[in-house]
Amino acid sequence: MSTVVQEDHFMSFPLEQLRGKKQDAFIGYLSMNLYDPHKQATWGRYNDRVVNDSWVAQLVNDFTKRLDNCTNEDSLEVAVRREWIKNIDSILPTVNDKTIRDVPVMEFTPEGRKAIEPDNLVMLGGNHRRLALKEFVDGIKRQLESWKVKHSEKEKQADKASEISGPIMDEVNNAKMKIDWLEKKLALSQHWVIALYDIGTEYLI
Repeated sequence: MSTVVQEDHFMSFPLEQLRGKKQDAFIGYLSMNLYDPHKQATWGRYNDRVVNDSWVAQLVNDFTKRLDNCTNEDSLEVAVRREWIKNIDSILPTVNDKTIRDVPVMEFTPEGRKAIEPDNLVMLGGNHRRLALKEFVDGIKRQLESWKVKHSEKEKQADKASEISGPIMDEVNNAKMKIDWLEKKLALSQHWVIALYDIGTEYLI
């Protein structure tokens, strides 16, 4: 993550030393809502690659097979200060043994909320994943609404037929099971693990 080191400093240190400084700045892991992120979150300040639409589409396809939103390796790196984090005691040293529901959501102190207000919650990468996740979650929402309509229609059919069992009620129950499953999937798919780095550390940003 050389992006957190200013270019003039980057040229001054061996790669091994830069890796050490990155590790010194590492705070730990929390999570954030990536589908609807903090309005102060900003991408591209240190990694301003042009969005590749085909890459985003591939990520959406990958997410339908497996959504790795809770691993150390796939975490999104975020530049903060320790004093900005309200739930600093909830930070985890690793998330590889967790599911996303087990990872606390990042909360800010009053000082932190003020500090990030001018678009100063710096995301050090993950813009393609953010865009892909939005498409992926929007797809889940569309499926959910479609199944809710089907469930309502089947319930009306069952009422007209005064049916409490049989093929129509089977369809009602199957639709309800699908709705429950999609709602759980939706709840787990909007958040992503973040790796926090302290920008108060020497030579960072």
